[in-house]
Amino acid sequence: ANIKGSVYDLLVDSGASHNYVPQFLVKVNNWPVVDCKASEVKLPNGTMIKTSTICKLKVSFCNSPIMTYISFFVVPLESTMILGS
Repeated sequence: ANIKGSVYDLLVDSGASHNYVPQFLVKVNNWPVVDCKASEVKLPNGTMIKTSTICKLKVSFCNSPIMTYISFFVVPLESTMILGS
């Protein structure tokens, strides 16, 4: 995925009900976040957490000139971004 001129790995997970971005990526890149109603989400390791922060990013895929906005729940993952179905 291309975000603000940089390329990031993004896992497409058909079993995930939402999109997730690791907190460390948000912090390192100074991406904007907004508060939202607290939602309980299940992380890939099965842990249930509550999150109340969303990061909305403009993303393109495979060098496409088409950009789309995607909202991600900000979570304490130590892996890549996850795109749910």
